[in-house]
Amino acid sequence: MPSELPENNGMKQEETSETEDMHTWIIGDDVINQAGKDQTQIHGGGKVLWDGVPGGRCADLVDRVKGLMQLHQLDAPTTIIIHVGTNDICSTPIWEIRQRVEENLTGLRALLPNTRLIWSNILLREAYPEEIDGAGKRCVRNINKFAHKICKEKLGENAYVIVHSGMLNGKPIHTYDYPQSSDFKFFRQNLSHALVHFNNKPNSKRFPPSAVCKARAMPKE
Repeated sequence: MPSELPENNGMKQEETSETEDMHTWIIGDDVINQAGKDQTQIHGGGKVLWDGVPGGRCADLVDRVKGLMQLHQLDAPTTIIIHVGTNDICSTPIWEIRQRVEENLTGLRALLPNTRLIWSNILLREAYPEEIDGAGKRCVRNINKFAHKICKEKLGENAYVIVHSGMLNGKPIHTYDYPQSSDFKFFRQNLSHALVHFNNKPNSKRFPPSAVCKARAMPKE
Protein backbone atom coordinates (compact mmCIF):
# COMPACT_ATOMS: atom_id res chain seq x y z
CA MET A 1 0.00 0.00 0.00
CA PRO A 2 1.23 3.56 -0.56
CA SER A 3 2.03 5.36 2.65
CA GLU A 4 -0.61 7.90 3.55
CA LEU A 5 0.08 11.57 3.16
CA PRO A 6 0.43 13.47 6.43
CA GLU A 7 -2.86 14.91 7.58
CA ASN A 8 -1.76 18.50 7.01
CA ASN A 9 1.35 18.02 4.85
CA GLY A 10 2.58 21.36 6.14
CA MET A 11 -0.45 23.17 4.73
CA LYS A 12 -3.48 24.67 6.38
CA GLN A 13 -6.41 22.33 5.77
CA GLU A 14 -9.35 24.15 7.37
CA GLU A 15 -12.07 25.44 5.09
CA THR A 16 -12.27 29.23 5.05
CA SER A 17 -15.24 31.41 4.18
CA GLU A 18 -13.63 31.77 0.75
CA THR A 19 -13.42 28.03 0.07
CA GLU A 20 -16.90 27.45 1.49
CA ASP A 21 -18.23 29.51 -1.42
CA MET A 22 -16.31 27.42 -3.96
CA HIS A 23 -17.80 24.72 -6.16
CA THR A 24 -15.36 22.03 -7.29
CA TRP A 25 -16.28 19.39 -9.86
CA ILE A 26 -14.07 16.33 -10.23
CA ILE A 27 -14.74 14.86 -13.68
CA GLY A 28 -13.31 11.58 -14.90
CA ASP A 29 -13.41 7.86 -15.49
CA ASP A 30 -13.78 4.93 -13.10
CA VAL A 31 -10.99 6.16 -10.82
CA ILE A 32 -13.21 9.15 -10.04
CA ASN A 33 -16.30 6.96 -9.91
CA GLN A 34 -14.69 4.79 -7.23
CA ALA A 35 -12.87 7.56 -5.32
CA GLY A 36 -16.03 9.67 -5.07
CA LYS A 37 -18.62 6.92 -4.53
CA ASP A 38 -19.94 8.59 -1.37
CA GLN A 39 -19.54 12.14 -2.75
CA THR A 40 -16.75 12.63 -0.21
CA GLN A 41 -15.99 16.27 0.52
CA ILE A 42 -12.31 17.18 0.45
CA HIS A 43 -10.44 20.12 1.94
CA GLY A 44 -9.68 23.05 -0.31
CA GLY A 45 -12.53 22.51 -2.74
CA GLY A 46 -15.56 23.96 -0.98
CA LYS A 47 -18.65 22.09 -2.21
CA VAL A 48 -17.32 19.11 -4.14
CA LEU A 49 -19.18 17.16 -6.82
CA TRP A 50 -17.66 13.87 -8.04
CA ASP A 51 -18.72 12.82 -11.54
CA GLY A 52 -16.93 9.61 -12.53
CA VAL A 53 -18.15 7.49 -15.43
CA PRO A 54 -16.70 4.01 -16.05
CA GLY A 55 -15.26 4.08 -19.57
CA GLY A 56 -15.17 7.91 -19.61
CA ARG A 57 -13.02 9.41 -22.37
CA CYS A 58 -11.39 12.73 -23.24
CA ALA A 59 -13.92 13.45 -25.99
CA ASP A 60 -16.80 13.43 -23.48
CA LEU A 61 -15.55 16.29 -21.30
CA VAL A 62 -17.28 19.36 -22.71
CA ASP A 63 -20.67 17.67 -23.15
CA ARG A 64 -20.49 16.24 -19.64
CA VAL A 65 -19.74 19.63 -18.12
CA LYS A 66 -22.57 21.25 -20.09
CA GLY A 67 -24.92 18.55 -18.79
CA LEU A 68 -23.82 19.12 -15.18
CA MET A 69 -24.26 22.88 -15.50
CA GLN A 70 -27.80 22.36 -16.77
CA LEU A 71 -28.61 19.71 -14.15
CA HIS A 72 -27.34 21.77 -11.20
CA GLN A 73 -28.43 25.12 -12.65
CA LEU A 74 -24.98 26.56 -12.04
CA ASP A 75 -23.37 29.06 -14.38
CA ALA A 76 -19.90 27.72 -13.73
CA PRO A 77 -18.00 25.84 -11.01
CA THR A 78 -15.06 27.56 -9.35
CA THR A 79 -12.76 24.63 -10.16
CA ILE A 80 -12.84 21.55 -12.39
CA ILE A 81 -10.39 18.67 -11.88
CA ILE A 82 -10.09 16.48 -14.98
CA HIS A 83 -8.95 12.85 -14.70
CA VAL A 84 -9.41 11.00 -17.99
CA GLY A 85 -7.27 9.30 -20.64
CA THR A 86 -6.86 5.71 -19.48
CA ASN A 87 -9.70 4.43 -21.65
CA ASP A 88 -8.49 6.41 -24.65
CA ILE A 89 -5.01 4.87 -24.40
CA CYS A 90 -6.51 1.39 -24.44
CA SER A 91 -8.20 1.90 -27.81
CA THR A 92 -7.14 5.07 -29.64
CA PRO A 93 -4.03 6.16 -31.61
CA ILE A 94 -1.91 8.60 -29.66
CA TRP A 95 -2.24 11.40 -32.24
CA GLU A 96 -6.01 11.22 -31.91
CA ILE A 97 -5.86 11.28 -28.10
CA ARG A 98 -3.71 14.41 -28.25
CA GLN A 99 -6.25 16.00 -30.57
CA ARG A 100 -9.11 15.09 -28.20
CA VAL A 101 -7.22 16.43 -25.20
CA GLU A 102 -6.51 19.75 -26.90
CA GLU A 103 -10.02 20.16 -28.31
CA ASN A 104 -11.73 19.40 -25.02
CA LEU A 105 -9.41 21.35 -22.73
CA THR A 106 -9.61 24.43 -24.97
CA GLY A 107 -13.35 23.78 -25.33
CA LEU A 108 -13.72 23.83 -21.55
CA ARG A 109 -11.75 27.06 -21.37
CA ALA A 110 -14.03 28.66 -23.96
CA LEU A 111 -17.10 27.44 -22.08
CA LEU A 112 -15.72 28.40 -18.65
CA PRO A 113 -13.34 31.36 -19.07
CA ASN A 114 -13.09 32.07 -15.33
CA THR A 115 -13.02 28.51 -13.95
CA ARG A 116 -9.80 27.05 -12.57
CA LEU A 117 -8.98 24.01 -14.73
CA ILE A 118 -6.79 21.29 -13.24
CA TRP A 119 -5.39 18.34 -15.20
CA SER A 120 -4.95 15.27 -12.98
CA ASN A 121 -2.28 13.04 -14.53
CA ILE A 122 -3.27 9.75 -16.15
CA LEU A 123 -2.02 6.88 -13.99
CA LEU A 124 -0.17 4.03 -15.65
CA ARG A 125 -1.42 0.47 -15.32
CA GLU A 126 0.03 -2.81 -16.53
CA ALA A 127 -3.27 -3.84 -18.09
CA TYR A 128 -2.47 -2.06 -21.36
CA PRO A 129 -1.93 -4.73 -24.04
CA GLU A 130 0.87 -2.57 -25.43
CA GLU A 131 2.80 -2.65 -22.16
CA ILE A 132 4.75 -5.72 -23.30
CA ASP A 133 7.02 -3.45 -25.31
CA GLY A 134 6.64 -0.39 -23.08
CA ALA A 135 4.20 1.42 -25.37
CA GLY A 136 1.68 1.96 -22.57
CA LYS A 137 4.24 3.77 -20.45
CA ARG A 138 5.33 5.93 -23.38
CA CYS A 139 1.71 6.80 -24.21
CA VAL A 140 0.88 7.83 -20.65
CA ARG A 141 3.99 10.00 -20.41
CA ASN A 142 3.34 11.52 -23.84
CA ILE A 143 -0.28 12.43 -23.14
CA ASN A 144 0.44 13.83 -19.69
CA LYS A 145 3.24 16.02 -21.03
CA PHE A 146 1.05 17.15 -23.90
CA ALA A 147 -1.78 18.05 -21.49
CA HIS A 148 0.71 20.02 -19.37
CA LYS A 149 1.76 21.93 -22.50
CA ILE A 150 -1.86 22.75 -23.37
CA CYS A 151 -2.52 23.94 -19.82
CA LYS A 152 0.52 26.19 -19.91
CA GLU A 153 0.20 27.57 -23.43
CA LYS A 154 -3.53 27.63 -24.25
CA LEU A 155 -5.60 27.75 -21.07
CA GLY A 156 -4.30 30.97 -19.52
CA GLU A 157 -3.14 31.68 -16.00
CA ASN A 158 -5.95 29.77 -14.29
CA ALA A 159 -4.76 26.28 -15.32
CA TYR A 160 -2.93 23.76 -13.14
CA VAL A 161 -1.52 20.22 -13.08
CA ILE A 162 -1.52 17.45 -10.44
CA VAL A 163 1.31 15.01 -11.18
CA HIS A 164 0.58 12.28 -8.55
CA SER A 165 4.30 11.54 -8.33
CA GLY A 166 3.96 9.97 -4.87
CA MET A 167 1.65 7.28 -6.26
CA LEU A 168 3.87 6.42 -9.17
CA ASN A 169 6.79 5.89 -6.82
CA GLY A 170 4.95 3.31 -4.71
CA LYS A 171 2.14 0.82 -5.09
CA PRO A 172 -0.25 1.77 -7.93
CA ILE A 173 -3.64 3.28 -7.41
CA HIS A 174 -4.84 2.14 -10.84
CA THR A 175 -4.70 -1.66 -11.16
CA TYR A 176 -6.34 -4.09 -13.53
CA ASP A 177 -9.52 -4.26 -11.49
CA TYR A 178 -10.12 -1.74 -8.74
CA PRO A 179 -7.71 -0.22 -6.24
CA GLN A 180 -8.15 -0.90 -2.55
CA SER A 181 -10.12 1.62 -0.49
CA SER A 182 -6.89 2.88 1.10
CA ASP A 183 -5.57 3.69 -2.38
CA PHE A 184 -8.63 5.84 -3.02
CA LYS A 185 -8.09 7.58 0.30
CA PHE A 186 -4.54 8.37 -0.79
CA PHE A 187 -5.85 9.67 -4.13
CA ARG A 188 -8.41 11.91 -2.44
CA GLN A 189 -5.75 13.23 -0.05
CA ASN A 190 -3.52 14.06 -2.99
CA LEU A 191 -6.31 16.03 -4.67
CA SER A 192 -7.04 17.81 -1.40
CA HIS A 193 -3.42 18.79 -0.78
CA ALA A 194 -3.15 20.02 -4.35
CA LEU A 195 -6.26 22.21 -3.98
CA VAL A 196 -4.99 23.69 -0.72
CA HIS A 197 -1.60 24.33 -2.33
CA PHE A 198 -3.15 26.08 -5.34
CA ASN A 199 -5.43 28.13 -3.07
CA ASN A 200 -2.46 29.27 -1.00
CA LYS A 201 -0.05 29.71 -3.91
CA PRO A 202 -1.99 30.52 -7.09
CA ASN A 203 1.21 31.23 -9.00
CA SER A 204 2.40 27.66 -8.44
CA LYS A 205 0.98 25.74 -11.39
CA ARG A 206 1.98 22.18 -10.47
CA PHE A 207 1.53 19.88 -7.49
CA PRO A 208 3.84 18.76 -6.06
CA PRO A 209 5.74 21.90 -7.12
CA SER A 210 8.99 20.04 -7.81
CA ALA A 211 7.38 17.05 -9.55
CA VAL A 212 8.61 15.89 -12.94
CA CYS A 213 6.23 14.18 -15.36
CA LYS A 214 7.31 10.54 -15.24
CA ALA A 215 5.46 7.27 -15.63
CA ARG A 216 6.61 4.08 -13.95
CA ALA A 217 5.28 0.64 -14.61
CA MET A 218 2.82 -0.44 -11.94
CA PRO A 219 3.18 -3.88 -10.39
CA LYS A 220 0.34 -6.34 -10.54
CA GLU A 221 -1.61 -7.21 -7.39
